[in-house]
Amino acid sequence: MKKKVLGLMVLVLSAFALIACSNSSSSLSGDNLEGKYHLFYGETSNDVFLSKNPSIVIEGDVAKEGYPGESQIIYKVDKEKKLFEGDNKILSYTLKDDVLTLSDNNTYVKAGSDKYKELKKKDSD
Repeated sequence: MKKKVLGLMVLVLSAFALIACSNSSSSLSGDNLEGKYHLFYGETSNDVFLSKNPSIVIEGDVAKEGYPGESQIIYKVDKEKKLFEGDNKILSYTLKDDVLTLSDNNTYVKAGSDKYKELKKKDSD
């Protein structure tokens, strides 16, 4: 009887540990948009351009597009529908491996990510 109770307790604790780990890893996955993103293009060629300043800053459900000193476009971010809504337009987005792609064909990389570091080495300036 003691072995059954002990076994059941171990099983329940294991389940809690698995649930806690899966919840924390999902918050770090591709659904976490928050951060600063730099515009880039030319990755497929030998001439990569990576913006020096962040082009988009996302905090919570708000995205601000534009460079410091310029007027910025403010978007509401709908994470369920994967949309940026603002400035009289709606842009769909995808986020994969810290690369944010908008439906207006602009591509951004998350500051400090491995992909950002890779592109910075290839930057042609």
